[in-house]
Amino acid sequence: MVTENMSPMHLSKAVEATGLFYDYYTGVYKSKNLVANELQGLLRNFFEARAYGCVELGWLPVGRKTAKYDVRYASAFSEFCAKNFGTLSINPVEKKLITALNFAEQMQHHANLKHRQTWDMLYHLIPSTQQGQGIKTNFAFNPVIGRGQRRSSVKYFPPEKILDLINATDNLRDKLAFLLLFFGGLRLSEPLHIYVNDITTPDGEAKIKIAHPESSNYSWNAPFIGNQTGQRSRFLLERYQLCPRNKLGLKNPFHAGWKGVLHTENTDEGGFYWLLPGIGNLFAKLHRQYLHEFRAKIDDKHPYYFVNLNEDQYGTPLKISNLTKSFYRAAKRVGLSASDPGVNPHGARHFYGYFCASFLKLPIDKTQYMMRHAKISSTQVYYTIDERVVRTELQKAHERLNSDLPEFIKKLDKLAKNEH
Repeated sequence: MVTENMSPMHLSKAVEATGLFYDYYTGVYKSKNLVANELQGLLRNFFEARAYGCVELGWLPVGRKTAKYDVRYASAFSEFCAKNFGTLSINPVEKKLITALNFAEQMQHHANLKHRQTWDMLYHLIPSTQQGQGIKTNFAFNPVIGRGQRRSSVKYFPPEKILDLINATDNLRDKLAFLLLFFGGLRLSEPLHIYVNDITTPDGEAKIKIAHPESSNYSWNAPFIGNQTGQRSRFLLERYQLCPRNKLGLKNPFHAGWKGVLHTENTDEGGFYWLLPGIGNLFAKLHRQYLHEFRAKIDDKHPYYFVNLNEDQYGTPLKISNLTKSFYRAAKRVGLSASDPGVNPHGARHFYGYFCASFLKLPIDKTQYMMRHAKISSTQVYYTIDERVVRTELQKAHERLNSDLPEFIKKLDKLAKNEH
């Protein structure tokens, strides 16, 4: 995982899952020697202990999805040990021909290949891989999640409370951040990677650059050298002796994660689209005020746009914990609780997808592009259509149908009713 450049967050989760599996083996199985056909039973019991809790170890239930990832991480570590140290694998990798899978799995396989063609620059090499040759690899024990479970119908922030929440804070920085979350569809961590120069206001509307914190290109003026262009990781190191925030340890207060995004062209940058016309102009107005009153007066110790305005840490990069607390404080002022459906920072991104589906009525592939999802399956989680909108559209469809029916069909319909 280290050599594959996995993010610190995934590495941390993998280490934790492996440790939990070891705890379960030593605490519940008492380090008992197991033969090969008993190992999968151990893994299955570990999955159930994580998903539903374990009295012996004092574990509370974490849910089937988290438990499945724990099984996957522990299995990957075991597979690594089996290949390098000759130990038994707790969950051997199996190979199956695509033709041996059921119809639904085959359709999913072909859909994944078709989608991969839209983003993978090395797709032409797929025929030489096992996937391209119709061979599917997976762990022998691969728990299924989601069947028989009902997904929460409301994940998006209450639309009627959005403007109230934004107005509930007199903090100019937080207003800007909330506009990006609700009307730009950004994840909570993404605004914390934005540089001051990533925001421009041509024609009075704010344009936001969503750039990969490590690999995207950036141009700067270096003392004694002149104009430079290189990756952002190089710029941070040479100019400020910093590393990208997603590469900081998870326990570092300035850590900010980064999930993969759908890049436009080959620039390691994602597109940014305001949900409503006029929001970009409002952001530009507040942006100029923020620069004048706060950001322009801070010493050049880092390039980040959002900064801490508290007296003891004034001017340092804004932390996720700061922004999260600001969000919940504003929500409380407008009568909302963190326990209410959708009342959390990520509920803003769900609102973005909900609005695209229910009111803008955009196709899901267009919504995927706007939300910068690498996979359309990720967009499906956010693509929520309001039942009221469905009923309204159905009524309109019926009205169109009645008006567009050919005259002879109407006569036949009347005749059939009279005869009946």
